[in-house]
Amino acid sequence: MHHVIVAWANSNAAEFEAQVPLEFIARRYRRLGYEARFQIVVLQGYERLETDYRSRLAELGFELHDAGAMFDEMHRQYLGLDRFGRYEVSCFLRWPVLHRIFGDDAFVHYDGDVVLNVPAEEVARRFAGTSFVLQGCPAFTVVSDSTWYDQYEHELAEFSADTDGYSARAWRERAGWEESAEQKWAGSRFRETISSDQDFISHLIHTGRLLQARKECVLERLGDWMAIENPLYPDAYYPADRLAYSRSNSIDRFNGRPVMMWHMQTSFYVYLARHIIQSSYSPLASRRRLPLHLAGLEYLGYRALAGMTRNSPTKRRAIYEAYFDRMDFSPVFNDRRWWKPGVFGTN
Repeated sequence: MHHVIVAWANSNAAEFEAQVPLEFIARRYRRLGYEARFQIVVLQGYERLETDYRSRLAELGFELHDAGAMFDEMHRQYLGLDRFGRYEVSCFLRWPVLHRIFGDDAFVHYDGDVVLNVPAEEVARRFAGTSFVLQGCPAFTVVSDSTWYDQYEHELAEFSADTDGYSARAWRERAGWEESAEQKWAGSRFRETISSDQDFISHLIHTGRLLQARKECVLERLGDWMAIENPLYPDAYYPADRLAYSRSNSIDRFNGRPVMMWHMQTSFYVYLARHIIQSSYSPLASRRRLPLHLAGLEYLGYRALAGMTRNSPTKRRAIYEAYFDRMDFSPVFNDRRWWKPGVFGTN
């Protein structure tokens, strides 16, 4: 089973690494003894990543592939997606590109902002033979059956040909999405016009148009692991538990159970960055509950720090270094600090 990350580079290696810290996670995985190699499929901007950076990644087990020509060829078949912008086009088309590269081979796909907390080779072993999108979020997707590609590409062609008409039909089929989110782990969408591959995949799973392993099957394969696609909402997936966070031997746990991965998506890493900023500039505020959303003076201060080109505490790599190297998540994963009361115990 392949371990795959899809990426695209809009700048040089240093700026890319600051926001998509592949070298950081590659070094972390090697240090922790993970043995699996990763295939990094670069849809755009491969030439912007300097040779020495690509070589360092390869030595660490992260092999980069230039898929630019294949992406451009695929793009010409789905020009109707252009209305959503280059980023979303890349997300929509990553799946057909992966199909062309890996054929019918099974793979686990990780977004570039996913940090594993367990060995990748154990992930492959536990999920062998399954196909599913974790909790409706493509950041962690397992494909073991080529039927998944066939279904996705068939629907994508129809969607690209008439995005408004397809979206209108999909909206009329939305009834019962809450049950699908719970029972199928289909995720959710709230925009009438499908505007991302996550919206699209959620619709396909909800309506039975995309192969998705039963939730019970995925939970059985997870075993003692917990899986949370959005760390800001752990109680959405484990509502009965009052969570207690700990880290030992470099493994993060909730209630003693290993958390399979951290999806360091923008909303979560910004939340973590805000804690660091408050701890540095407003220690009293850092002892109180940290609201979910930026507002007021905090918003202005954060935007100013985000504009820094060097050593900004808002860069994703800086957050990785802080929470994975220098400390753990305990300063935020507690009932006093966490944005929502009652999720964590009163440690």
